[in-house]
Amino acid sequence: MYKTAHAPPVYGEPPQLVKRYSIPRHIWRALYPCLLFFGLTFAAVLVGIIGAAIYAMPAAIQAALDGETLDETMFEHLYMDFALILSLLSFASITLFFALMWRKIRLKLPRFQNNGLNYSNVAATILLFAGMCYVITALLSFIDVYRFFPSYEDVVSYLTDGHLILRILVIGIGAPFAEELVFRGVIFNRLCSWMPVWVAVLVSSVLFGIMHLNVIQGIYATIAGVVLCVLYVRYRNLWIPIIGHMAFNLLSVFTDEIVTVTGLEINAFTIFVIGSILVTVGVVIIKGYTNTAVLKFEPNVIPPQFRAPQAEL
Repeated sequence: MYKTAHAPPVYGEPPQLVKRYSIPRHIWRALYPCLLFFGLTFAAVLVGIIGAAIYAMPAAIQAALDGETLDETMFEHLYMDFALILSLLSFASITLFFALMWRKIRLKLPRFQNNGLNYSNVAATILLFAGMCYVITALLSFIDVYRFFPSYEDVVSYLTDGHLILRILVIGIGAPFAEELVFRGVIFNRLCSWMPVWVAVLVSSVLFGIMHLNVIQGIYATIAGVVLCVLYVRYRNLWIPIIGHMAFNLLSVFTDEIVTVTGLEINAFTIFVIGSILVTVGVVIIKGYTNTAVLKFEPNVIPPQFRAPQAEL
């Protein structure tokens, strides 16, 4: 349905028809990117299992003929490598698809100034999320998460199994790009077009947590999602949450690799203290040494609160 926008011109254009949606349509426009994201990632895991099984089948047949058992560790490593490769391909396709969607959405968003990347906001974001990674790791150790949620061990194995380069590409780079485009770029901005910003922050973050399909990971992903949204709203630059997300994931991958290879045991309290210091320094830099993006007023440009409601994103 279309309604005539009785408002001053936007971006110097003449008054135009603004598309308006029903509430169910708005909900669907926020949910289908989640469903598409989940479908592609689930398909990658499923095909990884099938591919590893097919690849291991000759060895399994030979082992059966020799009266031996197949090495399960070999199959697990094959599965992880296949799953990581296919996950990388699925994240690449997600990134391409939603980058095109994000490009259209950006054209309809308000223009901001002071929203570029600089040393201060990049460094602060990296410190903040590196600290969050360590604080969350320490808290999970304090509560002995494996005892209450045994399934979380599968999540940890995904971070530690498979080739290191593949984990860096998939977990450290591919996932942050794809997930930030979907949840902060598309879903959050679409929600902001018909609900208050703080509600959009909560809803998009909860969806982000649910999509991890694990209670523990879902909880801290929701918290991280709120922080990522807040930083995006502060700086109005999608690169900021992408960088923060990458810092969190890469530090997790590298820390697990170092612990696995060296056998190093780090006290959870020490990790918590280091993480808390990093978070504090990051927050101090954000609050005291970075500038908030400011709405850019131009001739014939109106503030968002005076625009026609429910503009299409």
